[in-house]
Amino acid sequence: MSKEGSTIHLKLENFEAVQSKRGILETEESYLKILQSIKKFHELRMEELNLKMLAKKEIKSLNIKISKLKQLLPTLRMPKILEKKGETINIKETNSTKPKKITHKSNLESQLEEIQNKLKRLQE
Repeated sequence: MSKEGSTIHLKLENFEAVQSKRGILETEESYLKILQSIKKFHELRMEELNLKMLAKKEIKSLNIKISKLKQLLPTLRMPKILEKKGETINIKETNSTKPKKITHKSNLESQLEEIQNKLKRLQE
């Protein structure tokens, strides 16, 4: 007799059969929950990719608008009063996306010093 074609039957007690059936059903339940989670993940991932593509398009259009606005605006020139003698101030254009903090205090202090110097000269 060959074992390939023969079927083996096992006798299980009622309690064992119920436990086996319960285990199989719990496994199927877990499998279905995992499939639901995977399906939900794929849906959320597709939504995320769509939002990223939309954000990329919006950023691209904003960059185009910013470059057009830069072309329309006049170039920045420092007034002669604010330029220090013998020094030129170079303004660098940055491609940084972070907003820069403007340090009004140092600029205000330098202007205040200039005004005080002018007042001293007038008093002499």
